[in-house]
Amino acid sequence: MGPAEEREAPTEPADLVVTFADGSTTTVRLFPAEDPAAPVVLFLPAMGVRAGYYEVLADVLVENGTHVALADHRGHGGSSVRPGRRRTWGYADLLEVELPTIIEEVRAAFGVEQLVLAGHSLGGQLALLYTATAPERISRAAVIGTGTAWHRIVTGKDAARRYFGVRLTGVVASLWGYLPQWFPFAGREARHVILDWVREGRTGRYQLSRTEVDYEAALAKSTVPTLFVGFAHDPLVPPAGLRHIADKVTAAPVTLRELSLEQLRLKEPSHYHWARRPQAVADALTEWMAQP
Repeated sequence: MGPAEEREAPTEPADLVVTFADGSTTTVRLFPAEDPAAPVVLFLPAMGVRAGYYEVLADVLVENGTHVALADHRGHGGSSVRPGRRRTWGYADLLEVELPTIIEEVRAAFGVEQLVLAGHSLGGQLALLYTATAPERISRAAVIGTGTAWHRIVTGKDAARRYFGVRLTGVVASLWGYLPQWFPFAGREARHVILDWVREGRTGRYQLSRTEVDYEAALAKSTVPTLFVGFAHDPLVPPAGLRHIADKVTAAPVTLRELSLEQLRLKEPSHYHWARRPQAVADALTEWMAQP
């Protein structure tokens, strides 16, 4: 039985409770478009950000004719667990345990074989990495405001800040057993999520813990069309940072867009505030999805 036969698609916003193998749960918010045959976008948030922060984006995408699902990362928002000294997980747990289950539930809810996987910042990294290993379930991937933390993509004081900032974040997460709320980066986060992020920031490569999957090799082989959207003067993701991860996708059709402050309707650069005025991002995503 295919997903289209499993359940009736929602006709108004609804919460979908997803249960994982370990008994933990998360709540995925579904935003249906008027056309039942519309494409489905599953959107993943930035590190430390609740999925609900992107509800305005979901509303605009629905107006543009797209079904949307918003899913929290493990340990945040609608997730039933929180990180601690004795409870940790990394990128691989999100990619190989949680995301497959969430995607199957969203596919079944909307009755589709494939969906568009999109995300902001960390969510964009996860969308990119998952797509490279499961192309049969993902028709396209959209990576928004996402780039490497590697210090070598910038120079001077910016490079020094990245070099020491990345390492300090890893030290604090290791000492506390998780990244504590008081640390001025990303909020409370699981130790191995931070250590995977730190390893990429130190090497510029995705060498994940707790897995045998070679994600760098998978990215090089991926053929799924991918959109990379950057923001002008983004303080966390400069153009070279976005380009660094885009260059890993060598076999797939890749589209790069940079949105100006004027297009984003922002007075000052920000890594996050676009989500409060997401029309430009939603339009870029909608136009790209409409291309053959």
